[in-house]
Amino acid sequence: MLSSGADTVSFALLPPGGVQKAAGKGGVVPAVVNAAFLRETGYGVGQEVRVMSGEEDRFGLRIVGELADLPGGAGRDEPQALVDVRALSAARAVLGLGPVADEAWLLAAASKDGAVRAERAVAADPRLGRVESARAAAAALAGDPFRSGRRSALVLSLVLSPVFAVAGFTVHAVGSARSRRREFAVLRALGVRRRQLAGVLRLEQSVVVGFAVLLGGVLGIVLAAVVLPLIMVDGGGRAVFPSLELTVGWGWTAAVVLATGLGAGSVVLVLSRMLARVDLARELRAGESG
Repeated sequence: MLSSGADTVSFALLPPGGVQKAAGKGGVVPAVVNAAFLRETGYGVGQEVRVMSGEEDRFGLRIVGELADLPGGAGRDEPQALVDVRALSAARAVLGLGPVADEAWLLAAASKDGAVRAERAVAADPRLGRVESARAAAAALAGDPFRSGRRSALVLSLVLSPVFAVAGFTVHAVGSARSRRREFAVLRALGVRRRQLAGVLRLEQSVVVGFAVLLGGVLGIVLAAVVLPLIMVDGGGRAVFPSLELTVGWGWTAAVVLATGLGAGSVVLVLSRMLARVDLARELRAGESG
């Protein structure tokens, strides 16, 4: 399969013995191929392949480079080659054949309204063919239920992660303080003030919150960088091409980490005052009976 950029046509490779026989019948067209092409044909970069289309159209295909995948192709497992339309037409002209029709036109407009009017004008006349715009492609991608559902799940996890973190810190702070009530009662009986106990609780929980929030932020970035490229696929379920470029939204990441830290810190401040209140008589009496 040979992709000329605008369309895809089928060609047949001549056997190795037919290279010298067919030499001189057509020009040489530079091509960039994928790894499957090299694997299936046994050729390498820099070598020339003779191809044919029909009975007479024979020309050379010089492999000038290799790509992991080609945009618009059928997949990485199928041999593909990318050639320039002008070079392919020149090779056909040597054989006395007509040029390859370039059926794709790239139009640009100075404004969004101009692009919309041009799109409507082309769509209104069937003779002009089918129109594809970046705006329509973006709208189709945004309206894809699979993509929108995945995006909604990611946004929901972004919103709920600070909530779960605050709930976890609250449970940890309450459990830790309740397990040390007798210790606090003894300290109060020895003359330690309630503010001092609250300060101890505040310091302990602040260290736990700070370490957990920073570690969680780093782990979140690492997991996102590893997992997201694996689950991003195109409409056919294949890995997207070109591959994703890792871009960390440091602003949003810092905002989430800061919001989680402030939420958990506020809970720590409130609970430190509440949990520092100890009933001396009750706790000491319970300690004697225990």
